[in-house]
Order: sequence, then C-alpha cells, then structure tokens
Amino acid sequence: MEIKVLGTVAPIPSGDMNCPGFLVSHDDYRIMLDCGNGSTRLIDRYKDLKNLIIILSHFHPDHYADIFAMGNLTYIQNKYGYLDERINVYHPKGCESKKDEKQILVPVLIPDHDFIKNTNHEHFLNFNDYSSVDNLTHGDMKITFYKTLHGLNGHAVRIESDSGVLVYSGDTGYDENIKEFAKNADAFICEATFLRGQLKGENTHLYAHEAGRLASLAQVKDLYLFHTYPDFNKEDYVNEAKEIFPNTHSLREGQILTLNKEANL
Repeated sequence: MEIKVLGTVAPIPSGDMNCPGFLVSHDDYRIMLDCGNGSTRLIDRYKDLKNLIIILSHFHPDHYADIFAMGNLTYIQNKYGYLDERINVYHPKGCESKKDEKQILVPVLIPDHDFIKNTNHEHFLNFNDYSSVDNLTHGDMKITFYKTLHGLNGHAVRIESDSGVLVYSGDTGYDENIKEFAKNADAFICEATFLRGQLKGENTHLYAHEAGRLASLAQVKDLYLFHTYPDFNKEDYVNEAKEIFPNTHSLREGQILTLNKEANL
C-alpha cells in the first residue's frame, strides 16, 4: 500500500503546501482521502484516475474544495476518451442530530452537502452518502468509518489491506474512544491543529500532544501529523507529540509512505 501526500496544511494552501489530501494505492486501486484546496496539483490525470474513488471526511471547504477541480478534470478526461467510468465520491450524509438548549435531539442540515451533491458543474462523478455504520470495499481494501468530534458530520477512515492498516483521523476533537478504531494501525495520519499554549476553544481539533496521546493509546506503529498551520514549523508539532509518542513524523507534499507487512517480517 502506497500513500502519496497531496496536502498537509489548513485552512488555506501556502507556497508548495496544499490543504488536506492523500492518495492511497494498492494493487492498481486508488482512494483519495479528502480533496482540499490545491491537493489536485499532485494528481496524475492519466494514471491516478484509474480505479479511483474519493472519500470526503466532512464538509469544511479545506477538505473538499478541489472536488470541483476533480469534477472538471473527469469531465474533460471523459470527453477526450481517457476515462470511461464515472468516479464515485463518498461523503457523509447531509443531516445529523444534535441536542438543542432543552436537550432535545433535533435534525441539523448541512448545506454544503446539497451544494456538492447537486452541483450543476460539468463533471463525471457519482455522489454517494455514507455513515459511521457503513463499510466499503475497493479492490482488496476494506474501508470503515468512525464519527469524530467535530463541528460537522465528520468521520475518521480506516483502510485495511494485506499490506497493512492506515487510519486517517479527518478533523477531530480529543476523543479517547478513537483508540479502538485506530488500534494497531501501521500508519495513523492524525490532525494536529494547535500547539501547546494556543487557545483551542471548542473540542473540535487536537493539540499536537493530544495526537501523540491518541497514538499511544491506540498502540499504532507510526504517527504522521497533518492539518498544521502553514505559518508554523511542522517540526514544532512533531516535537510536542514526540513527548508522548516517539514515532511521530511530519509530512510534506509529494512524499510517498509505503506499508508492506512482508518487508517488516
């Protein structure tokens, strides 16, 4: 299993850094995890569209904005004869339940869901809802979801194959229950939005040391941090997380991570 890093920062791209995106490849099947601003710059428009699906973790623009670029690309590639089948896009459902001031569950609509799903832009995509109880299979890759603590209907993603296990946190607040979902992952790509001492406010994102704590609880092999602020040194996030979890790494655009269980035997 190969993981190509397409984007690492938020909320906007900066220089050669893009908003979140990762391309997972296994046996000629591909999964694009999130599609943030600028992430499509590193897509090979001939090779990477083959046997590709796209999974959006949630409906904040820094995680989906380039879906429109992918739409235009697939439209053109189809017209030129390079793409024969529509690419499936999987995204959270457009409604969730939250408690109001009287602690009564009420439905909350997510406008960006309909904006994306009913787009009138030219594209060659299929849009599909998922929830935390759904399972997907793409080639030999098995995909499951975990609902995260975030301001929207956000999900972490677990991808399992005979090469190893990848867990992608999406955006999340601190939630120790995610340790079971990420248990024994070979690679845990986890958000680290804040550094110690910064004001986090609501529990919808992680400090770097909290990412380290979750990696330790889940007993993952390696922790990779993303969703860092573009003006800050990535190694500052890594050093903070390393206080708790030594096998912590930064990520850079274009980097390739390889999971291979046989090579580790």
